[in-house]
Amino acid sequence: MLTPQAALEAFVKRMQANEKSSAAELLDLSQLSAVAADSRGADLAYKLFRLIPAVGDPPTQGGESEINPWYLQKEGSSAKVDFEKAESNPDYEQSWSLENWLLYSAPEAEQITIARDGVGRWRFSAETVAVIDPLYEQFEKRIDELAEKRAELTAANGDTTATETEPTETFGVWVRKQFPQSWRTTHFLLPTYQWLLLAAFIPLGWLADWLTRRVMTWIGDMLLFRIDPDFVEEHKTTAGVWQPVGRLANAAVWVFGARFIELSPTLTSILLNGLVIVTIVAAVLALFRVLDLVGDYFTRRAKRSSRQFDNLFIPLANSTAKIAIGVVGVIATIATFSDELPSTLLGGLGIGGIAIALASQETLSNFVGSITLLFDRPFEVGDYVKIDNVEGSIESLGFRSTRIRTPLDSEVTLPNSKLASSSIDNLGRRKYRRYLTWLGVEYSTTPERIEAFCEGIRELIRRHPHTRKDFYAAYLHNFGANSLDIQLLVFFEVPDYATELRERHRLLADVLRLAAELGVSFAFPTQTLYLQKGEKCEVPELSDETPDRSGARTAAKIAGELPNYQDRPGVNAAPEPLHSPPERLQSPAAANRTYRNRRVMTPLFAANPLTAAPLAAQAAPLLAQGLAENLFVQAVLVVVIIGAALLLAFFLLNYGRVWLQAFMSNVPMNPFDLVFMSLRQVHAKTIVDARIQAMQAGVGQDPTSGITTKRLEAHYLAGGNVPRVISAIIAAHRADIDLDFDRAAAIDLAGRDVLDAVKTSVYPKVIDCPDPEKSPRSTLSAVAKNGVEVKVRARVTVRTNLKQLIGGATEETIVARVGEGIVSAIGSSERHKDVLENPDRISKAVLARRLDSQTAFEIVSIDIADIDVG
Repeated sequence: MLTPQAALEAFVKRMQANEKSSAAELLDLSQLSAVAADSRGADLAYKLFRLIPAVGDPPTQGGESEINPWYLQKEGSSAKVDFEKAESNPDYEQSWSLENWLLYSAPEAEQITIARDGVGRWRFSAETVAVIDPLYEQFEKRIDELAEKRAELTAANGDTTATETEPTETFGVWVRKQFPQSWRTTHFLLPTYQWLLLAAFIPLGWLADWLTRRVMTWIGDMLLFRIDPDFVEEHKTTAGVWQPVGRLANAAVWVFGARFIELSPTLTSILLNGLVIVTIVAAVLALFRVLDLVGDYFTRRAKRSSRQFDNLFIPLANSTAKIAIGVVGVIATIATFSDELPSTLLGGLGIGGIAIALASQETLSNFVGSITLLFDRPFEVGDYVKIDNVEGSIESLGFRSTRIRTPLDSEVTLPNSKLASSSIDNLGRRKYRRYLTWLGVEYSTTPERIEAFCEGIRELIRRHPHTRKDFYAAYLHNFGANSLDIQLLVFFEVPDYATELRERHRLLADVLRLAAELGVSFAFPTQTLYLQKGEKCEVPELSDETPDRSGARTAAKIAGELPNYQDRPGVNAAPEPLHSPPERLQSPAAANRTYRNRRVMTPLFAANPLTAAPLAAQAAPLLAQGLAENLFVQAVLVVVIIGAALLLAFFLLNYGRVWLQAFMSNVPMNPFDLVFMSLRQVHAKTIVDARIQAMQAGVGQDPTSGITTKRLEAHYLAGGNVPRVISAIIAAHRADIDLDFDRAAAIDLAGRDVLDAVKTSVYPKVIDCPDPEKSPRSTLSAVAKNGVEVKVRARVTVRTNLKQLIGGATEETIVARVGEGIVSAIGSSERHKDVLENPDRISKAVLARRLDSQTAFEIVSIDIADIDVG
């Protein structure tokens, strides 16, 4: 409201229209908490409306009425409340008391004042709000007498307009009137009837708690028995789940009662804030219990199904939902103390976003890691995994960490961020489980028995029901120090480690039976000492040919000649096995690659100096080429990684804070757009701040005609002042003024201050005529028809006309036109006394000429500040 008169008149008319909540907006409730203001606002407005005529008589005009027009405005009645006598100066600086307006006012009327609030609006002051309850209790008898008298006069006149149009009682006032007058007197901080009502809330709250828990337990058990019969068998009842709900019902009774028993604003704030906090805590605990109940149900379903993914998802979803509910509960608790505090906290996220991100980066990385593990699913609950130096079975995936049960039955907790970046060896997802061992047999075993023993082992593998049939091996592998070593390689197709042990035992037991049947003995570390007496052991003599040729000839005799001499490998190549096994350990292509590698690399280590040098010369270029290719690829990867890191660091240093501020404010902003803005010589932070302000204010959300990044950039490049344009649009939106971005940008580019124009539209501006700063004269001079000079000084109140601001005339034109109109009005007067006696004639004559046409302003009023004879 612009003046105390407007505030008082608006309050009375809203109460006469029974709009108590709207009238409460004209009370300064800033000293009350948000909950108390919402609870007591309408009640305090009603009491103030009844209190004002009790402390004095409101002045009337236009006629007389037996019933004070304060309470109603009858059709056809000329009696009205005279608001013209209230203070109407918009520049009035002090608080204004109703004692200056009421007739025959009591001394207490001085305490009822209208003053400017924190934002400059005229409302009933916070001091007045604080004394409404005590004054109402003091003048309650007078208020009841006036109500009885009004009812008698209404009944006598047969007029029901008064009872139909005056405001109805609030519930708190109605409850108060149900008790005797003596019970309404304050004792020990509260009236007696309020103590009785508070005492009655104790059993009522307990009864609501008990009934809520019984009913909810009955409903919950019945529903869960139909959905999941196993639940009742396992948990018996859901009574424990509904205990917080019962506490919530108890708190609700107290909250409902406290809102309607007319406690003082201070006690209302304390009690309601405490009860709301208790309600929030009870609601959060109740939701936690319900989440546990739902989680147990889905966990049992997951156990009955084969979907292991649910075992990961359900605990993570449960913990995430609890965290979200806890955060909402904290914000709701903070909101009970102030409506602006949550928005202040959210705004602080944009200001201190970098600090918050740095402080919580570990928590955020763990949460992101849990989401990554959830969707990537490298393991399931129960899988046996090996992660770095930790191995064991997965027990649970949480919001922050994953728990692993080791073979030693200890529990290891690993952060999810580490798991997301680690190499996970999931042994539980193996289709086959490899078993590799060496069987040592005695050196006295004949080659034929070894071949029979190896083939027998391979046949056991082929006949075993849980072994892999396309990949296995059982061959003589090495000449050991104490035994002939046979390599046994087999893959078991089993679901878990226990089954693997069982099937391994079965196979090894069959191997022992096979060795016993074939007469093969297993060796163990022994040392044999031979004592010889008499003749030496006969050793075959070598032929006269060279040792190499003698050895080759003897080997050819054992292995047999090759079909073609050209197929014979090089001297130093490894010979083919004597008997090819029916199962190949490698594919043909892999075997060829192995053979070629062996032909190239073996000469490097050959003992024959005649053949080693030429082959080494052939292999050296190939080896150098491979090393060079690997070094080149590594160098390229290093350069790419360093370049990407430098680009990321450059972006974070220059645009990281701006982008994070936009992201936390829910403003969609592509990181590349920030870079392109700098290339286009646009200050990115200015554009982002403007988008955030518009988003938080809820203006310009249309993606085509609203406030978009491209439109803001275009205005910035055109030389416009983006922050003031956005501030002007927000101010116009708050004042319910139609101002879109296109018009605001056009006004700004035209050289006008668009924000000042909006402010002038809301709070009219006063212009002196003539302007003492721009004119040497302090008054306007004009001569009436009787020849007497009259000097006048006027004050013109104008508001900005946004539709004509572009191209419209400025203040100087308004001053010139008003001055011309004043001079013309005085000159048309017959006598100068007519002007002195009725200065309003000048204002009306000037206003009637529509002097504000084609100007950027709309003339609200013209007031004659000073008039004198020259």
